[in-house]
Amino acid sequence: MDVFQRLIQDHRIAEQRFAEIENTSEKEADRRELLFAKLREELEAHEVFEEEYLYPEIDEVLSAKAVVAEALDEHAEFDAILQEISAIPANKGEWLERICELKEMVQKHVRKEEEKMFPVARSKLARGRAEELGRKNQERQKSL
Repeated sequence: MDVFQRLIQDHRIAEQRFAEIENTSEKEADRRELLFAKLREELEAHEVFEEEYLYPEIDEVLSAKAVVAEALDEHAEFDAILQEISAIPANKGEWLERICELKEMVQKHVRKEEEKMFPVARSKLARGRAEELGRKNQERQKSL
C-alpha cells in the first residue's frame, strides 16, 4: 500500500472517530474524553508524518511551496483548536460545537489533499518512493 492509500485510510479513521464522538451525549463525558484523546493522538501523528515525510517530497517533486505552506497552516489551526477543546469540559455543549468546527476544518483539508494534492503528487512521485513512504507510515501506526 503506498503512502497515499495509507493517508486516505487515516482520513477514513478520523471520520469514524468524529462520528463516534458526535454520537455521544453530554452525560458521557468520560467516553467523550477517551474518544477525543484517541482522535487527537491520531490526528497529531498523521500531521507529523505528513510534515516530516510527505510534504517535503511533494515540494521537491512539484515545487509546491504555496500548497505545502497552506497545508502546514491548516495543521497549525487544527493544533490550536485541539488545544482549545482540551480546555473545555466534555459535558458542555460548547465542547461538541468545537468538535464539529474541527471536523469541518479537517474535512475541507482532506478534500484538498485527496482531490488535488495526492493525485498530482502520485503522478510525479516515483512508485517505489511512494511505497517506501507507505511502509514508514505503517511503522508509525504500529507505534500508536
